[in-house]
Amino acid sequence: TGFFVPDPDTFWALQPNYYGDGAEMRPKWGGAPLILNEHGMRSPPVPVKKPPGIKRAIVIGGSHPMGMWVKAGEAYSAVLERRINQRDGPIWSVLNASVAGYTSYQGLRQLESKLLAFEPDLILCDLGVNDTLPQLAWNLPRPDHRLGQPPALVGGVRALLRRSAAYRAALDAVTRSARRLPPGPRVPDDQHLANLRAIGRVAAAAGARTLYFNQFQATVPPWDPESTEASCVYDEAGLEPVVDVCGLFLPRFDELPDLFADPIHANARGHAMIADRAYELLDGLGWLE
Repeated sequence: TGFFVPDPDTFWALQPNYYGDGAEMRPKWGGAPLILNEHGMRSPPVPVKKPPGIKRAIVIGGSHPMGMWVKAGEAYSAVLERRINQRDGPIWSVLNASVAGYTSYQGLRQLESKLLAFEPDLILCDLGVNDTLPQLAWNLPRPDHRLGQPPALVGGVRALLRRSAAYRAALDAVTRSARRLPPGPRVPDDQHLANLRAIGRVAAAAGARTLYFNQFQATVPPWDPESTEASCVYDEAGLEPVVDVCGLFLPRFDELPDLFADPIHANARGHAMIADRAYELLDGLGWLE
C-alpha cells in the first residue's frame, strides 16, 4: 500500500507525514486523501508533550477505528472529540493512533513503546477483529506474540526485497513451512484477553484510564448474499467499562447495510453512533470532568 513502514516493536506502523491521493486510495478513505501526521496518526499535527489545559484521549485499534471507508473527520475519534468539546469543562484532544491490521498484541506494544510519551488521560481500546485472522492468511509462521520480527508483507520493503531471488526463495520456504502448521489465529483467545488486561494495567500505571470497545461483525446482503448474520466477535467479558458496540448494532439488524460499508467497517453514520455511545458512557462515568 505504501503507507506501512517496518517497526521493531509492532512489526509495522503507519508512515509519518504520509499523503496518499491516488485513484486507488481515495475510495478506501471516504473519497479523500489519506493524510497522516508527523507521528503516523490519522489526526491533525500534534506535539508529543501535552499542552497545558488539554486532556488527551488516544484510540488504539485496527482499520475500523482508523476509519477505513470514511473521511478523517467522520471517524468516531474525530466525532467524539467534537462532541466532548461542545460541553463546558476541560478541552479534550482525541488522537487516532489506530493502525490497519493491528491486533491486541500490537496495540499493547504500541502503547508501551510509543503512546505513553503523549501523556494520555484516557485510552480507547478498540482491538480484536484482527486477532481472529488466521496466521496463514498473512504468511505468519507463528502467533503475533511469538513472531519476534516484522513480517515480509510490510510496505515498500517487500517490494524492494522481491527483486532478490534469494529473498523470494526464502519467502517461499517460510510460506511452505507455515502451511504445515495448524492454522491458528494471529492471537489466541486467552492471549487476547491477557493483552487487553495488560493495556489497562500499563495505562493505569501511567495515570490513564482505559475504555474498551467490544467487537462487532455482520455478514448480510449486499456484502454476502448467502448469509444474514451478525454477531459479537469479542464481548470482552470481565473487562470494564466497555462501549457496547454489539448491543448498539445487533438490534438494528435490518439497518446494517445503511450503517456499515462492509462487514466490519462502519460508515459515517455508524461511526457517529459509536461516538455517541462512547460519549454517553464517558459522561456517565464522570471521566470527562
